[in-house]
Amino acid sequence: MQVQAEPGFNYNFMQNSEINFSDFGLEESLIESIIGIGYNNPTPIQAAAIPVILAGKDLLATAQTGTGKTAAFVIPVVNHLLKSKEKHGIKALIISPTRELALQIDQAIDGLSYHTGVSSVAIFGGSDKQEFDRQMNAIQRGVDILVATPGRLLQHLNLSYSDVSSVEILVLDEADKMLDMGFFSDIIKIKNEILGERQTLMFSATMPQKIIDFARQILKPEFERVSFKLSQPAEGAKQAVYILHEDQKLKLLLHIIKHDEIESLIVFTSSKLKADEFHALMLKNNINAHVFHSDIDQDQRIDLMRKFKNKEFPILVATDILSRGIDIDNLSHVVNVDVPHDAEDYIHRIGRTARSGRTGVAITFVNERDQRKFASIEKLIGKTIPKTPLPEGLGSAPEYLPYQDKRRPPKRQGTNSNSRNIASPNREFRENTGKGNSKNRNHHPAPPYEHNHPEKQFAPKSIDNPKNRRKPLPEKPNRVHKENTSPTPPPKLIKKKDKPME
Repeated sequence: MQVQAEPGFNYNFMQNSEINFSDFGLEESLIESIIGIGYNNPTPIQAAAIPVILAGKDLLATAQTGTGKTAAFVIPVVNHLLKSKEKHGIKALIISPTRELALQIDQAIDGLSYHTGVSSVAIFGGSDKQEFDRQMNAIQRGVDILVATPGRLLQHLNLSYSDVSSVEILVLDEADKMLDMGFFSDIIKIKNEILGERQTLMFSATMPQKIIDFARQILKPEFERVSFKLSQPAEGAKQAVYILHEDQKLKLLLHIIKHDEIESLIVFTSSKLKADEFHALMLKNNINAHVFHSDIDQDQRIDLMRKFKNKEFPILVATDILSRGIDIDNLSHVVNVDVPHDAEDYIHRIGRTARSGRTGVAITFVNERDQRKFASIEKLIGKTIPKTPLPEGLGSAPEYLPYQDKRRPPKRQGTNSNSRNIASPNREFRENTGKGNSKNRNHHPAPPYEHNHPEKQFAPKSIDNPKNRRKPLPEKPNRVHKENTSPTPPPKLIKKKDKPME
């Protein structure tokens, strides 16, 4: 853990497991709410961040997923509002990258401020006009904490009823994800709407250089930085890896669902199209599953998350929209049918299980094309994950060679070094018959001697040989065109035949 703090603050207590929330000097109503939701001792990120925020310092905090980052900023924000003398206007603004995370933060505020009277509302896009009107009415009535996605917040700010100029605390949650999603300019616009003195807090699951550069633009120069060990999966997550062909993924997934003791499972895919495809195939095999991605209607997504958290159905097929910040109690399994494009996303995916000291299983399918990406994941986490052999009946698996160039097709057996290596049967058919390829329709095989004597085929022709000289074209006679100066001739008269005399 890396902690940079102002002199005079003692952070040694955060290593003490006997510390509790009352040691922070919080308001009694807030402590009552914290105890009411079952929080006993602060997590390391909470123990490190809460004193800094209570002291009014700007903060850049990073910790791996599932460590309690949300409560680390919600608790001191609520405590600040309870002590604030100014009660009018929005006093705290929390920005998150996704609708699901905004709803989850709003729910956390409801629990942590239950006995305090602090109000909050979540606004996000992708909803109908009725939902937009509800958000507008909530802002007009007045709210203490506003939780919002950047795009929808700007829509409300462009209207006359919305005002964030009185915000005293600005929180950017999952800041690295917001930068990846292209919200940089939106955040700058929102920051410029805050007129008074503000405290800014940035929380991120990763710490790339772009986050540090971004923090230097919006935080005060003397901001504090709290960093815990990053890029490590949860300790309770049992990781397993299968090396397989692409067409073996569905068979292996069905085998795992049938033979493993699965209470709840999230199947992560690399695209919305892939999620829909696997969902349809699972329904075809009589498996109770639902699909979750950004194309699903917002009300339906909220209903799906509620039912999944309540264990009304066991399996959810989703994209990386569910890989960040979503807290699901007792999620037993995570299956990555595709290796994520970003190695950091692997940490977030499997972090949905084994949260808050629990245990879980994280399984990843790796085909030939994804082997190099998975090797970068192993390099990131600093360990080699054992490769599990495929169950019997699924066929043979490819060899795990992550640093071999998969773009070059292997040589076909029975061909010599001079023959052309053809990787596709369709391509072989086109080249042999000329069908399906406009370039080969008039193609005739070269004479055999040209293959045996390539120098004859490629040797440049000599112009000294009279046979290779181009014969000059015959000269055309010069035609003299005389200028026509005669007047336009009169129209030609057509003589009528004489009628016979009567």
